[in-house]
Amino acid sequence: MIYTAGIDHEQASIDIRGAFSFSEEQMKKLCEELLKKENVRGCVIVSTCNRMETWLSLEEELDFSCVEYLCTFAGIEYDEYVSFFTERVQNEAVTHLFNLTAGLKSRIFGEDQIITQIGDALTFARRIKAADNVLEVLFRQAVTAAKRVKTETVLNVKDYSVIHIAINRLREEGIDVKGKKCLVIGNGMMGRLAAEVLKNAGADVTVTVRRYHHKEVIVPEGCKKIEYAQRYDVIPTCNLIISATTSPHFTINLESMRSLTLEHEIDVIDLAVPRDIDTKIGEIPNVRLYDIDSFQIVPHNEQMEKNLLRAREILQEEQQYFFDWLRGKGNISQIEIIKEAVGQDTMKRLIPQIRQLSLPKNEKEELKRQIAGAGERMMNHLLFELQKSLSDTTFRDMLDAMVNNLYENE
Repeated sequence: MIYTAGIDHEQASIDIRGAFSFSEEQMKKLCEELLKKENVRGCVIVSTCNRMETWLSLEEELDFSCVEYLCTFAGIEYDEYVSFFTERVQNEAVTHLFNLTAGLKSRIFGEDQIITQIGDALTFARRIKAADNVLEVLFRQAVTAAKRVKTETVLNVKDYSVIHIAINRLREEGIDVKGKKCLVIGNGMMGRLAAEVLKNAGADVTVTVRRYHHKEVIVPEGCKKIEYAQRYDVIPTCNLIISATTSPHFTINLESMRSLTLEHEIDVIDLAVPRDIDTKIGEIPNVRLYDIDSFQIVPHNEQMEKNLLRAREILQEEQQYFFDWLRGKGNISQIEIIKEAVGQDTMKRLIPQIRQLSLPKNEKEELKRQIAGAGERMMNHLLFELQKSLSDTTFRDMLDAMVNNLYENE
């Protein structure tokens, strides 16, 4: 059984989501603890600014409260947070993941970053040996489906990252970043993207950096850099500040901000979860504060509705591939035996014709492999099509009979 428990931007504010924003070390520990549960076979954690979801592959139905366990792990009261969680199982869970990966559940509708985030979640789970083959195939198929959606239809418009949306929002309010001094706090993926977008928009960009022995400091071309500790020195000269870090502490706190002399208006955008910036600085004169939940866009027009319909068709097709695989998971070894036998038989039947071809030996051998592979793929397709029209018991009996027949004729 596939199960997920999640908390996201649709039901929970930044501060509530922030309580479940786990570090990699915490996610590793969480997966390890969940895998100790007798019924749990695999675990993947999806953690982004907009959501935290725990995905489990179960031998049978869930026999403990995953949400209560998550609250205990986070050190918070279950009764206060349970209402913000959504639990899904099997088909509903699979449909949710495919829609999520395609950007249909993002604040910035159709955005592409979520594909990378889902892929990264699987990569991390794989690295710590937490993902079993069910979650491995599920997440890979969801990423494949999302990429098909991006290739075959359009769910967004140009410049559809949260940074672009933020800049457009400021522009609508009469604030153009071109020629303005901007400070980006954070040198991670989001920080570098923000710096690059601002630079391309004509801004004068400075990026804070912290020097770690195990990480390379990368600053987008054309941007200046300062040490993180110097950030308050340049803030009074800035028109725009963007903070996007994974720091457990505020990158801009109220006391330090109040000590500065601000002679012009400053727009401050906090893109972190948990928050990077003390919300009370929005009360300081000349400071306008935005957070990641300030930016949302879901386009609605006739063409978008057509594109969305096509996207859902693609997702349903790809989900069916996964369900076909899941149904046949217990029969994989027998299917592989049958496929290989058919491939070899197909190749052997054509050996006389292959021998008559004037080709080098290595090319003849390659041709044999291709013919065998074509036979295997044909049989694989036929078996899965048969599986759709037969009951599980009948399909297993058919595979048993085919394999037994192969052994008897050896």
